[in-house]
Amino acid sequence: MINFLFNKLIYRKLVREKQNANIFGFHDEKYINEIVKTKKNEYVLISYPSDLSAGLLTIYLLSFVNGKRHHAHMYIHFTTDTMFIADIAVLDKSAFNRGYGSLLIEKALDIARIKGVSFVTGKMAFSSPEQKQRQIHYYSKYGFQIDENYKLKLVL
Repeated sequence: MINFLFNKLIYRKLVREKQNANIFGFHDEKYINEIVKTKKNEYVLISYPSDLSAGLLTIYLLSFVNGKRHHAHMYIHFTTDTMFIADIAVLDKSAFNRGYGSLLIEKALDIARIKGVSFVTGKMAFSSPEQKQRQIHYYSKYGFQIDENYKLKLVL
């Protein structure tokens, strides 16, 4: 019962955030704002540009963990047939392993398919062996091939 009430409270906070985002937008662009659930059944707000024609796009994620606001983001850019993952970041370690990165990559892959992209690429960047292993697991889960230089490749 406590989890249900807590989830309901978080959901209400996210609805207010979504309403503000719908009114004010982000960076002078119009964004689509969706409240979705993570793999841990947690509500989050995910936002991405409504105009997908730009070459550079940012996907944002907002959550509340233990009453604290958390942000995550993903920067992607496109050429005619390729999506490049420029950066993916969950900004607070206490928000790791909650499914935020999964929501970001899934939305990015959806956008790539909408744009008719054939390839997804990028390069892993890590600062510790632990982070390297987390990233290898993360990208492998989505079918990425990872070469000896930690370059990523996925054929859609």
